[in-house]
Amino acid sequence: MQDMYNDCHKDCASEMLIKARVYNETMVSLLMDSFTELFPTRESVLRMISGNYVSEDDLDKRVLAKLTRDLARDFRMEPL
Repeated sequence: MQDMYNDCHKDCASEMLIKARVYNETMVSLLMDSFTELFPTRESVLRMISGNYVSEDDLDKRVLAKLTRDLARDFRMEPL
């Protein structure tokens, strides 16, 4: 069970690293400017990219939200 748990976290971290490189600050700004109704805030873009909540206030709303938030922070994808 522990191996399966660790593999999942490695997979999530690997995927988040790829997303952080693809969706750099320029892309995040472009998405916000191009789709203002869908992404009124930077946090809403990061939520779409990460597939999870990244705000401290929302960590209890979805499984692995804290892990996602921690990875987003490590990869400099946190809300400003």
